[in-house]
Amino acid sequence: MKIIYPKDLEPRNPEFNILLLLSVNENGCEYSDLLTEKTKISESSVNRYLRKLSNELYIQKENINPKGESELNVYKITNYGLKRLEKIKSLEYSPEYPPEGYITQFNHKEKIIYMLNKNSFCVWGNFVDERLNIPKSTLSYKLKDLQDKEYLEKVILKGITKPVYKILPKGRKEFIDILKKFKFDPETIRNETIKRIEEISFENKTFFDEYSISDKNIQYQFKKYKLLLNQTDYRKIFRSKNLFNLTLLFLSHNHPNHFKGSFLTEEEFCNRFELKLENLKYYIVELLEEELAPFKIFSLKLEDGINLYFHEKEKIGKMLKSVIEDYFEKNVSLLPLKVMGDDKRKKSSFTETDLVNLVDLVLDKHRLFNDNLRKEVLKFLPKYINFLAIKIESKQKKLVRGVNKVTGEIDSLELLKTHLEASEIPENFSIKERDLETPSILNFELEGDFQLKPLDHEKLYEVLEFFEDSTKWEKENFSKALEIFENKFKNEGEETYYGNLCKLLRRVEKFDDLLKTSKKALSYYPDHPTFNYFMIISLIETAQYSEIGDFILSPDYLGEISFKLIEKKQYNLAEKFLEESYYYFPSGDIMITNYRDQITKIISNEIKKENFDDSLTILELIMFYNYQNPEFHELKIELLFELKKYNEALEAVNEIIKRRPKYPILDIAFDPTDDNFGYKFFLQKARILNVLEKYEESIEVINSVLKLNSKIMRAYQISAISFYYLQDYKNAIIQIDKAINLNPEKSIYYSIKADCFFKDNKLKDALTQIDIALKLDSNIPENYRIKSRILLFMNKHDESLRTINNGIEKFPENPDLHETKSLIIYRNNVESLKALEIAESLGGDISLYNKAQLLDNLERHEEALEIIEKEINANPESYGNYDMKAWILMGMKQFEEALKFREKSLNISGFSENDSGNITEQILCRYAVYLAEKGEKKKAIEVAKEAVELSGPKWASNSYEAFGDIFIVFKEYQEALDKYEKAKKSHIPSNKINLKIGICHFKLGNYEKSLEFLKVAKLQGEHSVSAQEVGKDGIRVQKPIPQKDIIDEASKYITKIEEIYDVKK
Repeated sequence: MKIIYPKDLEPRNPEFNILLLLSVNENGCEYSDLLTEKTKISESSVNRYLRKLSNELYIQKENINPKGESELNVYKITNYGLKRLEKIKSLEYSPEYPPEGYITQFNHKEKIIYMLNKNSFCVWGNFVDERLNIPKSTLSYKLKDLQDKEYLEKVILKGITKPVYKILPKGRKEFIDILKKFKFDPETIRNETIKRIEEISFENKTFFDEYSISDKNIQYQFKKYKLLLNQTDYRKIFRSKNLFNLTLLFLSHNHPNHFKGSFLTEEEFCNRFELKLENLKYYIVELLEEELAPFKIFSLKLEDGINLYFHEKEKIGKMLKSVIEDYFEKNVSLLPLKVMGDDKRKKSSFTETDLVNLVDLVLDKHRLFNDNLRKEVLKFLPKYINFLAIKIESKQKKLVRGVNKVTGEIDSLELLKTHLEASEIPENFSIKERDLETPSILNFELEGDFQLKPLDHEKLYEVLEFFEDSTKWEKENFSKALEIFENKFKNEGEETYYGNLCKLLRRVEKFDDLLKTSKKALSYYPDHPTFNYFMIISLIETAQYSEIGDFILSPDYLGEISFKLIEKKQYNLAEKFLEESYYYFPSGDIMITNYRDQITKIISNEIKKENFDDSLTILELIMFYNYQNPEFHELKIELLFELKKYNEALEAVNEIIKRRPKYPILDIAFDPTDDNFGYKFFLQKARILNVLEKYEESIEVINSVLKLNSKIMRAYQISAISFYYLQDYKNAIIQIDKAINLNPEKSIYYSIKADCFFKDNKLKDALTQIDIALKLDSNIPENYRIKSRILLFMNKHDESLRTINNGIEKFPENPDLHETKSLIIYRNNVESLKALEIAESLGGDISLYNKAQLLDNLERHEEALEIIEKEINANPESYGNYDMKAWILMGMKQFEEALKFREKSLNISGFSENDSGNITEQILCRYAVYLAEKGEKKKAIEVAKEAVELSGPKWASNSYEAFGDIFIVFKEYQEALDKYEKAKKSHIPSNKINLKIGICHFKLGNYEKSLEFLKVAKLQGEHSVSAQEVGKDGIRVQKPIPQKDIIDEASKYITKIEEIYDVKK
């Protein structure tokens, strides 16, 4: 047997050499073939790697001699091995670079996207090749920028020692645009377009989560529609991608293969998903138009107002077409066609019986639809057959009867067309009742075998793992998957059989069965590392942790098992495996390389659940065995930052910077395997200093970074924030402009710039910048919040409200937007409180002060008091909280308590009474009147006098008015009149003062005087209070708000006076 030895074999990689050698020798290689000098592998390495690759199912040993002859064992590569080889190739060989004719035309972004599309993945080193000519400083920024914009992702692959970059759906679309831009050949563009189907997955998941679509069948149908239809092709019809997706969701809900419970009428769907009925109907009609859609969508009408939908590109459509063509070819086309008269009219033998037979085939034999849809299918098929005939004619203007010119074979499509032309099937085909009741009587023997061909189990099992939903299919069809597996591996040895069975059982998460299978496999191979591994996995998943220590684990699996135990919160057990891992991998690379992202995710989830102890336990456990790895230090600092342990975070970051003085600042050309990581810690330190309000120190740290590398955009952003909080908005804008110069496409920079202008009262400039931010990225909720605040301060209340509502419509789960809306509509206490409570329910860190004030305005004083006390406990040094508590207590008529908290507020703030709203005076005034109403005249007068003295006679309008109210209670109208007149002469009297003076004069019999003041009071009631409204021409106008209580009271006394005058006359 002749062996081919590739030229690409290299001494440094025995695993690669063995796999490559076996891949080019399809008949396999004997052991002796691997020991020659040509393989460039030592004998010990051959033995070690043969065991390793066999255990991992990358290769297998076979006897290729017939039975009875001497055994001849050869090693062959498996499908798993071929995949492994491709991964290694991506690292060991030069990847595919852009063609020479284009590489000089591409910009840096286009080079990166081309590379990632033409290779399974790339590592950092692939991009620094001199052919690409991308400076390292530019490369790091470009990769990060493309990652942020979701063109690519940075991941860790099992078996690969370095982080790699992979293309994402958005990047695939960009790649096709690049091919078109540079006019690549159509075949290349067409092949690359096919790969774009992967981009649907991300969008689908987001959509399903948003609308709580958990039904797997509905999800499956929706995905199929999305693969075939692109929303960008329907922009003129669908105003947004969301409307497009909802329409497809409706079609997916009402699929014939679903259970009846998932079917929805148009009205039910619109109510559930908040869609207008007329819009849905319009969208469905447009999609069902064959001229518009690239394929035909069919509608099956039920009697209860529900329409079911399927299309010609899916399994039902294809099978239905195939069944009808097959039936025509075997039963109709064999009958002679007669020419009748001069008109050469064709007669077909296709009858009602044929139609019912077709329904039997569709429902009973092929089970394309549920049997309870028999009547609907009978009504639908004539229209469908007519559709097929029209479609054939549109594609083939000239039909060659029954014979394909190329192959000489009968063309069933053409035969179908021929016979449909001759058939006389009425458009509204009538089905007799007997056809529905006794369909079996009409069955007949068909020529030929209509049974499906037997499954090629081996081929199906080989390709199954490449399907997007392969694991899902295996779970839902486990019996069939097991049948396929048995046919594939039943003749294999125990090692191969049980190895693959364990893999299948783990994929479908049947861990009890995996436990039994692993035990049985270990009875044959007690020391087999793979079966020990599966045994431990099954024990972990079945929570039998105490038995795990009885099994020996290969070093290659230590990292994964440690991670699984951490995931299950078995920290002590995880530590044992980590300790063993540390023995084999002293740098801790096995954990950081393969499981950093997963561990980070676990920690993040624990933080969200406020399980801070678990978060720190995991991190400290990992760092004990990976202390030299800077990424975990970075994560620990971030964790402390999130936990608001800023001083601890600062201590940690200072320690790491001190320990590594050799690398104070990272050059932007950053390879994760290098030790150059320092600049990230300096940026972390600057952020922490900002939170600790040490803004000048933060700026110094950033300046030290920028001296060594002036192209770190994040540094300018942090610096801008420092200047912002120092209220040095000019320098803040200078810093953020530098970031913008490096990347003018980043929305957040313009948001920061807008906020700086806003704080500097340059509202027009602020509005310009936030509009740019929104144009660059409308998917940042903060941009809507900033713009609405700017508009509010520009007195553009309606635009402000419209902007925040747009933001809420786009991001209904964002609490900050709801809180901002609460501020915009603050005068409407009910709606404002509702918006604030929504923000709180969404986890927002709302202003408890504002909530307490709204509750107090609504006279829900007890609730308001409870809320403000929470705020006081959280911020005991905020004087405003004590003022609010005093105000609430005043509403509860607990005036003595109110005065105590007002005094505490003044002590904390250091303000005088006049400089802080005269709240004490207001409390005293209301207290005085309250005492009078209780009959405590003397004490009421004392409190009123105290209020007058506190404010001073010139400013005591409220105090004098309250004084007058006391005498009104006791019907001492002259004394009341004296006090009201003093109130009127003081600074800014209330709008009720003329009414009260008028009433006093009335009570004293001074009717002319009374009438004079009452008329003024009524006029004030009609015009003194107003609000802005937008007129029909869009111009804001002042609209009076009548004060009904003043008007009614003044009118009542005016009428009485007029009646008195009438009597006198």
